Amino acid sequence: MNTRPLLLSAIFALPMPLPAQSLPEGYADTVRALPPAAGNVWALPDHAVVYCTGTDLVLERPGQLPRTLLHFAVAVFGSFTVGAGPGALAFGESSTGDVWLVPLDPAHPPHVVANLPFNYDATLLAPGRLLVSAKTGGFGAADNDLLVVDLVAASAQGLARVPGASGALAVHHDGDVYYATASAIFPSPPASVSVLRWTRTQVDAALQQHVVLTDQDAQVVITGLDAAADLAFDNDDDLLFVDFFRGRVGAVDDVHSPAPGVSTLIDYGSASVGAVTLQFAAGAPAAQFEPFQPDLGSVLFVHEAAFGGPSRLRSLRSRRPTTATSVGSPIPAGPFAVVTLHGPVNGNGMAALALHASGFETTIAVPGFEQLLHWDPALLSVVGTFFIAFDATGQATLQLHNPGFPQLLAGAVQVAFVDATGSVLGSAAPAVFVLGH
Repeated sequence: MNTRPLLLSAIFALPMPLPAQSLPEGYADTVRALPPAAGNVWALPDHAVVYCTGTDLVLERPGQLPRTLLHFAVAVFGSFTVGAGPGALAFGESSTGDVWLVPLDPAHPPHVVANLPFNYDATLLAPGRLLVSAKTGGFGAADNDLLVVDLVAASAQGLARVPGASGALAVHHDGDVYYATASAIFPSPPASVSVLRWTRTQVDAALQQHVVLTDQDAQVVITGLDAAADLAFDNDDDLLFVDFFRGRVGAVDDVHSPAPGVSTLIDYGSASVGAVTLQFAAGAPAAQFEPFQPDLGSVLFVHEAAFGGPSRLRSLRSRRPTTATSVGSPIPAGPFAVVTLHGPVNGNGMAALALHASGFETTIAVPGFEQLLHWDPALLSVVGTFFIAFDATGQATLQLHNPGFPQLLAGAVQVAFVDATGSVLGSAAPAVFVLGH
């Protein structure tokens, strides 16, 4: 019997308490300490990290002495460090306005590819082309510029001009350009930030025809944000942003939906540090950077710092709950428990009991949820289902009884759940076991 409709409708019909929650659940993180002066941080795939101290752009690899990639005789105010293709970084500083191409190979020296006064943010638009946000007219100018720097020809071309102070930018994997507006008034008024989008078709045509786009040419993705000091796309169509006014890393969920929503990923509350910049490294193509999903290699790097205080790099990954039996297999006759750890605090779910697991899972898109439900097809035909509740530590325990069998009998349990708000869906991988006598 196909029990999928029963499984889903039973879970979603449960009452959902609404606890206060300030830290992201469904994720695992690690924190790496950096020198207090470290800024403009960029993580590399081999666990190396690059940061600027003001006088040096430093490459630091685990187990090796730090190496200076770029040195300044007089301290500069760094604007950004971003990937610029295999084996290279782009570094911008706003003291003199230089934008540098910095190879990681010491045999190739860094060199200036553009001078863009008061450059602020950058990202790779396409191979060999860097998109830069810069207040080239100076602080008193009415507009901020978006320029495309050819990293080979060392030339710059204007792409767009937007009223206000310098804003953060990001490029979607489809080539669309996103820009967060910034008020010319400081401090900026609440709810004054909008996210604009120019399509790849518009961008390509503007560069080919040497036309400068404006905010009037852009689509308004969302408006009413308090701040968006840095932007980064995950691999699930969510635009992550740093909101320093509200002390959070937020997300514009599903930017291509008719009405994208806004959620909070990390709330710093009264923490001594706050988010400065974001960097997302995509893992497997099927990976969702969502809570309680399997960790398939996607990582969000958050540079956290405080003025005159600590500097550190937080790495955030999806963490899927785990389910296991309380005793080893084969399980002797008598009571035993199936325990699920790292689930949603005060969440609700259902455990499905079957005679076997198939050894692989399929994904089910459930209407109303961003997260995919990972489920073993063998657990759609069950011998029993049980409601479970997660406690304040995210643990759920299902008590079962083995009556004893003359011959060993295989079994499997898989747990699906929703969080306490009823807005996040997830599952744990099946726990397989053998019942003895």
